[in-house]
Amino acid sequence: MGFLGILGSALGGLFSGGSSNALMGQYSAVAEQSRQQEARQAIETMQQSMQNSAMQHEMQQISAQVKNDQALSNNVQQLATDMQSNAQSNMKSSLQKLSQSAAA
Repeated sequence: MGFLGILGSALGGLFSGGSSNALMGQYSAVAEQSRQQEARQAIETMQQSMQNSAMQHEMQQISAQVKNDQALSNNVQQLATDMQSNAQSNMKSSLQKLSQSAAA
């Protein structure tokens, strides 16, 4: 049997009643598997998106807290500088008063 005979035989088998139903069943099974896979991928994508969103929100909160902590640190540093300056000024004033008292 030549190539055309083999091809004709194969095509005839594909389109006979029983084989056609079997092919449709296989197609339906493949289509269902594909649909389920797409649904799983959509769920995984949504879960990843939600996780990324939660992580982004947490990072924003951490960033805001770091900025707040830095502002507090700057305030404490400024207070320490002011206290040191005031202490030096008070010491200078006290020394002047002592010098004036000693001279009098």
